[in-house]
Amino acid sequence: MVGLGFEAYLVVKIPLLIILFLTLLQLAHARALQCRDLVGRPKATMDVDWTPYSKGLKTPTVLSDKIIIHLLKDEGFRLFLLKQIKAGKRQVTDFKQIADAEPLYNIASGPVYPKNLNSRDHDGTDFSHRQLLDYVLKNYRLGDAITPDYAKFSSAAVNTGQEMRIESHPLQQALIRQGLLTADAAPGGKNLVADALQKLHKSWEVLLRRTEKEIDDTKLFLPNAYVVAGGRFRESYFWDSFWIMKGLIESGYGKTARGMLENYVYLFEKYGIIPNGNRFYYLTRTQFPVFLEMVTLLEQNNLLTFKKNVSANSLESRILKVSDGYYTNIWRGTDRYVEAAGLFRYSDGAGGSSDPHKVVTRPEAGVTEIRHEEVHAKRAAAESGWDFSYTRFGDEPQNYLPVDLNFMLMGYTEKLAGLFKKSGYETKSNQYQKEAVRIKSKLNEHLLNQRTGLYLDYKFAGNNIGLSKVITAASFFPFYFGMYDAASASKTILKNLLNALKPKNHLAVHTTDKEGAGQWDGSWSWAPLNEIAFQSLLKYGLAAEAKKLAFDYSLMVLVTFYKNGNKYFEKFRAEDGSIKLPAGSEIYGNEEGFGWTNGTVAVFLHHLSDWGLLPALEAEIAKRVGTP
Repeated sequence: MVGLGFEAYLVVKIPLLIILFLTLLQLAHARALQCRDLVGRPKATMDVDWTPYSKGLKTPTVLSDKIIIHLLKDEGFRLFLLKQIKAGKRQVTDFKQIADAEPLYNIASGPVYPKNLNSRDHDGTDFSHRQLLDYVLKNYRLGDAITPDYAKFSSAAVNTGQEMRIESHPLQQALIRQGLLTADAAPGGKNLVADALQKLHKSWEVLLRRTEKEIDDTKLFLPNAYVVAGGRFRESYFWDSFWIMKGLIESGYGKTARGMLENYVYLFEKYGIIPNGNRFYYLTRTQFPVFLEMVTLLEQNNLLTFKKNVSANSLESRILKVSDGYYTNIWRGTDRYVEAAGLFRYSDGAGGSSDPHKVVTRPEAGVTEIRHEEVHAKRAAAESGWDFSYTRFGDEPQNYLPVDLNFMLMGYTEKLAGLFKKSGYETKSNQYQKEAVRIKSKLNEHLLNQRTGLYLDYKFAGNNIGLSKVITAASFFPFYFGMYDAASASKTILKNLLNALKPKNHLAVHTTDKEGAGQWDGSWSWAPLNEIAFQSLLKYGLAAEAKKLAFDYSLMVLVTFYKNGNKYFEKFRAEDGSIKLPAGSEIYGNEEGFGWTNGTVAVFLHHLSDWGLLPALEAEIAKRVGTP
């Protein structure tokens, strides 16, 4: 700075330093937002709000324990557990085990503290990692060690109110007709398709649960038996249940499917929300809103009947009230509704965009996000069911108008208008029909790509506002809900979408057209998305493509079934059916069970049977795995 006076030097230098500091700060902030598992030690004044829609609820013992709360939010403990897993010590491998734990101690006398600490007023901050672990194992029965609420279908000669056990899948008769089984062959014989189908049928009872009473843990009571997804998922999940119900109906268990719907009616009536799952800590969020798809499914199978002058206490009448309240209070009545666009996004009830200072524990994942943006993003992704999809949403799912969500809510309002009309409520019917028309108009305004004809996600906030450049299986939902006309141009758009997400020789639909780190990215393939694509192809008369998708997906699942100890799995690689996770992956695992996979395969096998394609499927499976 030769030739400049000191004051002039300051005039030039200080602004440059400020700019440099702000740039570095911005870069640091951007880098922090990329850390998908950023956790930390919150301030002592952390505000934990478990139940925003239902005030005054008693917090379960495990979530009232100051030390458990500390443990669930402590980064050091999280890293300790990761090291423990790598060392082959599997005492606690999943924070959900802790969130779902039951106390072993007498509630009146309280938990047992480590010997070298005499006071009972600890919050865990002065415990070592080993003391924290010892505290948990001494005072709690971990979630996966709790005896599940197993239920059984009734085998009594007289039905006592429970679903009667059906010993073999109804499709067995179709297998006999097509020559895949002889008339006297017992289920569980040597036929590959028949054996896998029978295992699928029997799996419903393996996954069947019944909560007999209110208990002091995180599980929410449900009045009827329900089917869980499997693996680490020991509760009833909202959007999983739609495809589980499809499988139950294929197996002849329609009463159980109806009971599961009534469970969701009960949850809304009691808590003011249909939660992500029947756990206390899920009361802050809902999930992909399949409620009226469930209702339609049951109505189509004569398990519900909507008509005028039904009893106010009937399930049908309760469904109408819940459907109205769920849409009005949860979707239109919260910040899930984006007023400026007239459409919907995923959000959450614990932190949300309305309170940028609140910090929320997310116990099922064992993390506490220390910035509001991360709270909102992670919880919004969990509400979507696509947890996590980085190619689709990046780190900002709350800033998107998702195509599947908004079409689901368009279909929801259309269906609700129809149900109100059947039930004699013309005013309500007209109200929802107008709402459906309004949503449809906004979908065309904001989500339609005029060049390709596809409806895509729309980013309405943050950087890069506009239509997404990523193609995802969510774009099948506009076809599923009949948004396109029947012209050949519409079929071409659908074929192009299918070709983009199911490349030649691949066995299933990719979740997105770009690979990413999440399990809802790239070629990971999920049962519900394949079933929605399949139904869309049928709706638009693309029978050959629908047959191939059903055949390929069933082949993938059943070959994987036989190559992996006769087990069904949660997710698959679309190209070859692999279930192996990438090294170092953040994906939680490939869970066995598995509810919606079983339901989707049951639907596909029914169609393949009707089309006479099961013999070809049997031959192809035998070629890939060998005959018994």
